[in-house]
Amino acid sequence: MSCRYTGEWKLWGSTVPNGGSLTSTVIASMLYASDDAIYAAGEATLAGNDAGMILKSVDEGKSWSVEFTYQPSPGNTVFFTDIVEAPDGTLIATGIANPDGSNSEAFVATRPPGQSFSLAASYERLDPNDSQSLDSYVDSSGLHLAGNASDGTNAGTILDATAPYTTLQPRVFYNEPLYPDTIFSTIIGDSSGSLVAGIATDSSNYVIFLGRVDEVGTYSQIFREPIACCQGNPSLHDPNAIIPLFGDRYLISVTPGTGPADLRPQVWNVSTSSYSVITLWDATGAVVRLQQHGNRIVATSLIATPSATTGTPQVSISDDFGLTFRNSFSPDTDGIVLNDSPDSALPKIGTYALPDGSLLMPVPLDSALDANEPSHIYRLGCL
Repeated sequence: MSCRYTGEWKLWGSTVPNGGSLTSTVIASMLYASDDAIYAAGEATLAGNDAGMILKSVDEGKSWSVEFTYQPSPGNTVFFTDIVEAPDGTLIATGIANPDGSNSEAFVATRPPGQSFSLAASYERLDPNDSQSLDSYVDSSGLHLAGNASDGTNAGTILDATAPYTTLQPRVFYNEPLYPDTIFSTIIGDSSGSLVAGIATDSSNYVIFLGRVDEVGTYSQIFREPIACCQGNPSLHDPNAIIPLFGDRYLISVTPGTGPADLRPQVWNVSTSSYSVITLWDATGAVVRLQQHGNRIVATSLIATPSATTGTPQVSISDDFGLTFRNSFSPDTDGIVLNDSPDSALPKIGTYALPDGSLLMPVPLDSALDANEPSHIYRLGCL
């Protein structure tokens, strides 16, 4: 389906009420599943504490109900980072939890067809060091998680699991020799059966990498480039999407900057030998998601403005596969103020397609706008 997305975004729905007692709902990933329902994964507040959250909508995002919550240790951090559907119809939600209060671990929750969500697997490389799942990809060979796992030194990590996804096995621990603290922040598959990962080094020597990991865990570099960093949480600057163009040329999202004055949301067109940069907003901001819908590339950014110092959303759409972008949703629309600071580690806005081609965008509201901090859902028609 070819959509132009030249219309106006309209307020469409809200995650509060949700049939439960969840507030402060933040959606990190959304999925239109084969059962014709929408599932939204992220985090919320439950009984005053963090909870991993999966919501369900059967009316295209207007209203929501609680499908699953995960709260292994009330008072400690837990959230879902992604949700995908396996070829057999199993829904798979992945995330990060801190069950003992000392270190994070990656976890997987699944819902086989006709059943309910439950915890399927978790992984930590070496206690008390952190392990995290930041992005996922599923294909006929199984589930693949991108993140990091530490044994005292942080390594970019890909974890694999085959159905029923109850065991996570490391495919690779990758340490960039000159730059410690390596993280695989996003992942896609390619036609060769390899995985392409976006990599960052979360340190004062901050470098963006793009690399290929084959089926036996061998890493080969496609691209690398240092950037100015960091504002708050270094993960704000990590690549959060890879869109293949042709050959070894890709679009990736990048946010360079050492502070508010030079923090800029950018899309890079990269290959093994060159790259070009498009800045989406020439003021303080960060790219939160870069996604492809049909033949359009859509970037959602968090922009800091005088009336929204914690951020307000912007949507930029490319009609020419990333050569240029036009504005679709302007900062400060409807007075939106996001409910978290620009340096948060959890992606909080993005766009997700319905079968008719229209897009949904969840926007978490600050408490100054609504004490329950719901996510409002905006919709953009196909035309």
